[in-house]
Amino acid sequence: MGDLQLKRLTGFEKGINLGGWFSQNEDTSKEHYETYITEHDLNIIKQWGCDHVRLPIDYALFVDRNGNFKESGFNYVEKAIEQSRNCGLNIILDLNKVDGFAFFDIEENTGFFYNELLQEKFYELWEKIAARFGKYSSSVAFELLSDVTEKEYSLAWNNIIKHSVLRIRYHAPFTLIIFGGCSYNSCTTVGELPNLTDRRIAYTFHFNGPHVFTHQGAKWLQGMPEDFRYSFEHTYKEYKEMTIKLFGRITGFTDVERDDNEMLDSNYFEDRLKKVVQIAADRDKYLYCGEYGVVHNADPHEALKWFKTINMTFEKHGIARAVWTYKGMSFGIADEEYASVRDELVKYL
Repeated sequence: MGDLQLKRLTGFEKGINLGGWFSQNEDTSKEHYETYITEHDLNIIKQWGCDHVRLPIDYALFVDRNGNFKESGFNYVEKAIEQSRNCGLNIILDLNKVDGFAFFDIEENTGFFYNELLQEKFYELWEKIAARFGKYSSSVAFELLSDVTEKEYSLAWNNIIKHSVLRIRYHAPFTLIIFGGCSYNSCTTVGELPNLTDRRIAYTFHFNGPHVFTHQGAKWLQGMPEDFRYSFEHTYKEYKEMTIKLFGRITGFTDVERDDNEMLDSNYFEDRLKKVVQIAADRDKYLYCGEYGVVHNADPHEALKWFKTINMTFEKHGIARAVWTYKGMSFGIADEEYASVRDELVKYL
């Protein structure tokens, strides 16, 4: 991969997610929507050196149970856009949950990828979003759907992508449109995405490797003990053995070409990301890492090492990104768990 530089995604190069505000939130009250994130928070994010925020949103924010669009949801999002713009931040609207699918809610996965009626609801929502917010094309981007799960959805998902872009472009001809591959936006599935001729397209992926470090003690991760803790500095052999011990397979290392006795360093991220960087460069597409981060269970000084190391690869190749997440949800950069290293950490976002 050498020193391959991607084309610059101006305005969306360094950001932070606003998870828990309009998506993955149990509280759907007016008070929550109006107070969870304020201009004070957005000003802090700007002070940290960010140029944008990524805002996860859900279908239910905009559509009621009878299928009618709710003006209140669009108003909340427009206010978030205006507040972000007031603070000098661009914003990505990232659709997380639709009728028939949600990566974080198995009960909601009721056939979206094989049901044309559910897909039509998806297109209609994006048309409505595009018609409402396409006027902000210089500062607002659209991310079609986050974390498509199973690889078996790939063909259907690609067809949905193509149709979505056509429907959106009628209302928002200049807005940046972002989409990623299956296996939860894995960097390994970006090559399966359609190579559209549209110039305002960004491929996205999420990155949280190695999981034994970034998700240590995460109770929602199958195979991960809640009391498990791990420092960052280990050899490749130690990482591989621990990965197999916890998960029963060597996930996250099959495309890494390093001696087992080497210490895991920036070369790990180079090896993991070299294919996706090459694909984006060959297809002349922007590349965007929409989520990356370390769970609060990790020692903050060890987490700092991880952020500093992955940042080397992001900076080297000009990979745009947004850290997960601003506050709460076990990853919040603004939370007390990161207080002792936050001033240093934000240098490596």
